Amino acid sequence: MAVVAIAWIPLVVLALLLQTSGVVVEYQNWPVGVPAETVSLATFVFVDAPPALVFWCALVMLLAAALRNRLAVSLIALSLIAVGFWALFNTPLYLLPVVSGIANLGLPGSDILPRGPSLVDVVQPVCLLTLGAGLLTLAAAVLRRRDARFRTPYLAWGAALLMLGGAGIAGLVVHATSSRAERAAWASVHAALQTSARPDLERVSGNVLIDPDRELAIAVDLEFHAPDAVPLPDFLFSLNPAMRVESVRMDGTGLDFEHRNGVLRVRPGNPLPPGERAEVSIRARGVPDPRFGYLDSAAWALDETLRGMPIVLQGEKASIFDRRYVALTPAVCWLPKSGANFGVENPAVHPPDFHDIDLIVEIPDGWQAAGPGREGRDGVLRFRPGAALAELALIAAPFERRALTLDDVEHELLIHRKHLANVEYFSAEEKLETTANYVRSNLRAIPGLHYPHRVMSLVEVPAQLRRYRGGRLLDAVQAWPGVQMLPEHGLPTRRIEARPRYGSPPDDMVLRLDPQRQPHRVGGARTHGA
Repeated sequence: MAVVAIAWIPLVVLALLLQTSGVVVEYQNWPVGVPAETVSLATFVFVDAPPALVFWCALVMLLAAALRNRLAVSLIALSLIAVGFWALFNTPLYLLPVVSGIANLGLPGSDILPRGPSLVDVVQPVCLLTLGAGLLTLAAAVLRRRDARFRTPYLAWGAALLMLGGAGIAGLVVHATSSRAERAAWASVHAALQTSARPDLERVSGNVLIDPDRELAIAVDLEFHAPDAVPLPDFLFSLNPAMRVESVRMDGTGLDFEHRNGVLRVRPGNPLPPGERAEVSIRARGVPDPRFGYLDSAAWALDETLRGMPIVLQGEKASIFDRRYVALTPAVCWLPKSGANFGVENPAVHPPDFHDIDLIVEIPDGWQAAGPGREGRDGVLRFRPGAALAELALIAAPFERRALTLDDVEHELLIHRKHLANVEYFSAEEKLETTANYVRSNLRAIPGLHYPHRVMSLVEVPAQLRRYRGGRLLDAVQAWPGVQMLPEHGLPTRRIEARPRYGSPPDDMVLRLDPQRQPHRVGGARTHGA
């Protein structure tokens, strides 16, 4: 433990120096860096580092006790460290938390949703400590001492501890592999159904309750008609597999249904004739699983490693349901969607299903919500877009709000309260209105082009939210109808300096974005595991 402490104390001092210097730099507004994200740094220093140091120090002690040759011990230990580094950069990302031992390694930090250690990040250090104890016990057994008479108990305990730690690591690998296999099974099922006949939605209405501490509850009515060419023996919808379907009713009568692998198959008494209309009511509740989004994505199927990190820096979660932030994106099918959740990026195979939407959404007190056609701002909201839509996204959180109304359209900015500094810097309303009028004058020149919703929302989103689509192209997704995303690692956290132009009055300012403030670079400590 003394050797471990000697290795750990400099790490603590370095972390304190890094954080203190970052705070001073930010306070003085120097263009040389940023402070580390506090939760991430604390997790690394106090949760990740000690078990890793225990394991490696115990391994070196075992080598020293067994080999008794310093050169051989050094070469073997350094070779093992090199193998560890090689494995770090060649392990698929879904196994990286198990192999690396560093919580959220390589993922961007977030001020909106600070990343703490997950269950895997807690179990893995415990396994490392168990392995370290086993190695230390074996070192005591093989060490040549004159008073060592009974080595067998030490060997037995050491082997037992190594088996226990190894079983824990193997269990984490099996868990990660099974989770990936489950997503692959979802993709396989939906790929097989992407060309099946599906209901043609006309209207979605009902009620949505967002309870961030517990779950999402939906009670929606789906109005649709059968395709003109074929009857519908079953009504096929996609609904997130983590949502528990409580009932499906048509004309007040309960229908048989099956909800498996994210496919909700409703069985009416008789097939729906071609072109005939029907309406079903669906009640469900749960927390949407973000793994269900973008099942046809080419990225996750390639077993990406740390070498492919730039795409992960564009977010890794298709949806967020946290007590501090909720982002319900259409990709995860938190509302029932007609047909399969596969091939949606290929209009030839899966054309968009445009329909009317009218939802009553209840959010927590003090929260703001963004979505197309919103009416109201607090408590109970109504989302009734002025045009038929093929997808609907809702984002809710305790945002700070800034708004400007132009031509009966409310332009609003919803931003985290920690990131108001840059907003206040650009708070000259008359300049915003001048710019907006200039843009609108250009848009009016295009015949038939108008904004169909009552509100245009610019919403700050955390680094975790995925900002690219699926398929093979992996197109960027920066907006949904009525909602424009504003990534937190952009304008909200960018250091902006003002300096006067040469020969101009001091109040005539030029904005200069500081290129040094890049949250994803290792030196900025916004990337976990830096």
